[in-house]
Amino acid sequence: MGDGLTRVKQCKQCRRPLDERRRGRPKRFCSRWHRVRYWLEELGELVLS
Repeated sequence: MGDGLTRVKQCKQCRRPLDERRRGRPKRFCSRWHRVRYWLEELGELVLS
């Protein structure tokens, strides 16, 4: 059947492995704070460049 190999998504901020519970829109961050921090860093890069 399956070969048992699954790709594990990682948090975009800290690279911690995420559990894949949702199929339609998978998680990209492990916590709300990491989501906010990631977007603040992205916004800072856009403003400073």
